[in-house]
Amino acid sequence: MPKPHLAVNELRAYCEAVEGGYQNAEIYVLPYAPIPDDVQGELDALRDMGAQVIEFEMECDDWPYLHAPRPRIEQAFLDKVFELLILEIVGEDEEQDPVPLTPSQYILQAVQGCPNLVIVGDAIDLCDQIANHRHPFIFSAIDAFVVLIERLGDVGVLRQYFQDRGLNHAQTGGIGVELDIKLNGATVRRETHHTHLKSGDGTTVQAAVRIYYQCLLRDGIYRVFILYVGPHPDTDFSRTIDLANCG
Repeated sequence: MPKPHLAVNELRAYCEAVEGGYQNAEIYVLPYAPIPDDVQGELDALRDMGAQVIEFEMECDDWPYLHAPRPRIEQAFLDKVFELLILEIVGEDEEQDPVPLTPSQYILQAVQGCPNLVIVGDAIDLCDQIANHRHPFIFSAIDAFVVLIERLGDVGVLRQYFQDRGLNHAQTGGIGVELDIKLNGATVRRETHHTHLKSGDGTTVQAAVRIYYQCLLRDGIYRVFILYVGPHPDTDFSRTIDLANCG
C-alpha cells in the first residue's frame, strides 16, 4: 500500500503538502518491497531539492531480514519493523516513561478519568494479545470514546466522527453482540448490534483488531459500553450490565 503504479503520486502529494517546502519532508524507505523506477527517480529528485530521504538495509542496525522470493510475514517481523520505524521517526524521549502502557492499562486509566466509559464484563481480557503495531489504534479509539462522552454523543454522524480520527467504523457485518442493559435488575434495553471499530483485514489474528461497543443516553448521562477489545472474535456473544453498578 499504495499499489506500485500509485506510489509516485502518493509520494508527490505528501511532499507538496509539507509546510515549509521540500526541505521539511521526511521520507523513510523500507527494504522489504521493490521500489518502482518512477519512485526511485522521484526520491533522487526530492533528495536534490533538500528532502530528507532515509533508507534502511536488512540486517543493519537491527532491521530484520526478509527472504524476498518466499517472504514469511510473521508477527514478530511486523512488530520489530514497527518498533524500529517509530524509534527512527520519533526518537527516544528520556523524560517519558521507558515502559509504555499496555492497551488494558490505557483503557483502565481512561475509565478512571471518565467513569461513563464502562468496561462490561471481561471485555478487555484479551486486548493485550494484539500485535504491538495495533496499540496506537486502541489508544486513538479510547480517546475518541472519551470525547464522544464529553459531548454527550453530539458529534454528528458517528462514522464520519471516527473517520476524521483515522478510525474505521462499521455498523454491519462482523460479530453480533447482544447487550442487556438493566436498572436494579430490570431490563431497560436489550439489543443486538454489529457496531465496532476495526483495524486490519486479511492479516494475522493478532493484527486483526476489533472493538465492539454500544452507547446509551439516559437521564442526561451518555455512556459508552466497551463490550470487547482484542483479536477478531469468531462467534457472536452477549453481555449484561446493570446501570445501578455504573456509579
